[in-house]
Amino acid sequence: MEVLEEGNLMDRVPILLQRDLEFYQTHQRVLQEPICSGVVGGKLDFPRYASFAAIKLIRWWEDEYFASYRKPSGLLHTEKEMNEGDFTSVTVKTSDPDKFVQLVTKSADLLLEHIHRLSQESLDHADLSVLTATIGAASLVKNSLSVYMQAATTTICPPKGDEKGGALKLSFKQYSQMSEALAERLLDLHCRLLLLYIMQDADCLHWEDTQPFFESERGSYTVQMWWHYMRGTQTDLWNSVPPKMAQKIFAGMLNETLSVLTVRYTQIVTSVARSTLHLVDICNMLLCIAELLPHICESGEAYVGLQLSNQSVIIRDIHAKCKELFYCLLLRGSPLGVLSKNGASMYQAMSLALTCVSEIWDCLPEGLYKIASLLQDIIPVSTRPLGDSVLLQVVFAALYTELIKTAEMYEQAKDQDKAAICYSISEAICSIDEDDKHTDQIELFLKQAKESINLDTDFGGTPGSNNRGAGGMSAVSTIKMDDLALTNAESDRLSHSPPNNYAMELDVGIADYIAEVLVSDVLTTNIGKQALKVVYNYLKFNKDWLLEQLGTGDNEPSPFQGIQGQNIKEAKTSVLRSMFFIGNTPFDQLLTGSLKIDYVSWLQMPLSLNPERIWLHLTRRCDFQEDAKLSLPEVAMVAGITKIMKRRKEFPK
Repeated sequence: MEVLEEGNLMDRVPILLQRDLEFYQTHQRVLQEPICSGVVGGKLDFPRYASFAAIKLIRWWEDEYFASYRKPSGLLHTEKEMNEGDFTSVTVKTSDPDKFVQLVTKSADLLLEHIHRLSQESLDHADLSVLTATIGAASLVKNSLSVYMQAATTTICPPKGDEKGGALKLSFKQYSQMSEALAERLLDLHCRLLLLYIMQDADCLHWEDTQPFFESERGSYTVQMWWHYMRGTQTDLWNSVPPKMAQKIFAGMLNETLSVLTVRYTQIVTSVARSTLHLVDICNMLLCIAELLPHICESGEAYVGLQLSNQSVIIRDIHAKCKELFYCLLLRGSPLGVLSKNGASMYQAMSLALTCVSEIWDCLPEGLYKIASLLQDIIPVSTRPLGDSVLLQVVFAALYTELIKTAEMYEQAKDQDKAAICYSISEAICSIDEDDKHTDQIELFLKQAKESINLDTDFGGTPGSNNRGAGGMSAVSTIKMDDLALTNAESDRLSHSPPNNYAMELDVGIADYIAEVLVSDVLTTNIGKQALKVVYNYLKFNKDWLLEQLGTGDNEPSPFQGIQGQNIKEAKTSVLRSMFFIGNTPFDQLLTGSLKIDYVSWLQMPLSLNPERIWLHLTRRCDFQEDAKLSLPEVAMVAGITKIMKRRKEFPK
C-alpha cells in the first residue's frame, strides 16, 4: 500500500487511515505485517501481527520522537544498536517534547476511531480475522504508548487532563480499555460459535433413545468436534493476538464450554442403550482437557491441581468441574457389585489405624516425641505435615512404608487382591486429614502423646516439678538463635551475586538462591535467550524420544520418523489425525478396551465426597430408575445400596 511519506504528520495520518479503510472495503480483510519475533509477548505482551496502518503510524511517531529528543526511544532499536549506532549524521526535522506529545495523542485518537469502526464491522459480520487484526493494532499502539510514557519528559498536555502522565497516560488508558473490550468480544464470539453450532447434535444428545448411538462403536460427534475446534483455535489465537491475551481468551473458552458439558453430563439420566455413550464421552472429555490445560497453566502445580488456593479462579473452576466429571464417571460407570462396598470400609480402616496407633503409643521410643517437637517449631511455613503435626506425619509415614513393603510381598506371592488392599490403604493414609473426617481422633491421639511424655525430665527438670528446665524455656529454645545467625561474610555473599569460585563454596542453604541468580544472569544475555529457545525447541520436537529414553513413554517410536532424537522442526499434525486423536492416543479408548478403569481401587480412595453428592449421582443411574428392568441379584444390590445410603442420612426417594 502506497502512502505519503512527506509533510506534516497530522496531514499524513488521515490519508493513511483512509487508504487502510479502502483496502478493507475492497478485500474484506485488514492488511497486516508481522512484528519481529524477538519482541513477541514479553512484559508488555506484544502481538505477532499488527495492521499496516498501526505499524506505519508508530514508525512516524519514532521519527517525531527522534526529532524532539535527538535519540531513539528504544521502541524500534535494541540497546546494543542505541549504544553503538551513530545517529548524528541522520538529517531530521526539528521539534520539541510538547509538540511530540500533542502529535502522538492526536494521531492516536484518529487511529482509535479507525480501529473502533473496523471492530464494529467485524462484530456485525462475525469476522474473526478482522477482529484479531484490530486487537493486534490496539495492543501494539498501547505498548508503544507505554514506552513513550517512560521516555517522554512532558507529563502534562492540555486539553486531556493534568494528572500524572498527562495526555500519553490517558491515551494509553483508552487503548488498554479498547484491547480488553475487543478481547472480551472475541471470547464471546468463540463461545457463541461453540455453544450454538459445535456442541449441539440432536442424535448424539438423545439420551433417552432405546437404540444405541452408532451401534456403540464410537463416542458422540459433539465432544470430538469440540476438541477439534478448541485445538485449532488454540493455534490461531497464539498466532493472531498477544500471547498472554490468547491464554486468557483460551482459558475463558475452556472454562465456559466445560461448564455446559459438566452440567449436561452430570445431570442427565440415560437409557440403558445410551449409558455406554455417556461414559465414553466423559472419558474423552477428561483426556481432551489433559491436553488443553497446559496452554493456560503457569506451573506444574496448576496443571495437576496442587495448591489451588494460589491459582487463578479459572484454573480452580476447571479442576472442580473435572473432579465432578470424574466422580460422575466412577459412580455412574461402576458395576453394581463394586458399588455395594459403598466406600465405607476405607473410612473405617482409617479410624482403625488411628485407634491402633493410639493403643501402641506407649511402646514407641520416648525420643520420637522430642524429635518431632523440635521439628514442629522449625519447619518452614510452606511445609504442611499430615494433620499439621510432624508427629502424625512420622508415625503414618512409617505405617505407609510398612504397607508398601507388605503389598510388594503379596505381589511376589501372586496374591493381587491383598496387594491391592494394602496399596489402597497406604494411599488413603496420605489423605487421612482431608475434609475433617478424623479430626477428633487425631486431636485425641496428639493429646494422649503429649500427656504421656514428660519433657521436663528430658531437658534438665525434675519429675513432678513445675519448672520446665533451662530457665523455664521450651524444648526448642535449647537451640540458640546465635547458632542460626549468619556471619558477616555469609550475609555479604547472600546479598550479592555469587563469586567466581561459587562452586567451591556451595552449601545446601544457598543452593536454591544460586540457581535463581544463575538463571537470571543467563536470561539477561542474548546468547542465554537464544540458548533457552534452542533447549525449548529440542524438548518440544523430541519429547517422545526423550520420554522413551527415560522409560516413561507410552508410545512406540514411528519407524518413519527418521533419526530419533534429532528433530529440528515440529512435525505438523494432519487434520484427520487431530480429529481422531487426543495427543498420541485415539478417541473412544473406553470402547476399544485400551483404557481400563479400576473402579475398586478408585472407590476405595478418599475422594472428598459426602453422602448427599454420592446419592445424587447414584439416583441418576439407569439401573436406579423405577422402570429399570433388572435381574433379581441386581434388584437386591440396588436395594442394599439404597438401604446403606439412607442409614447414613435420610434422603428423599
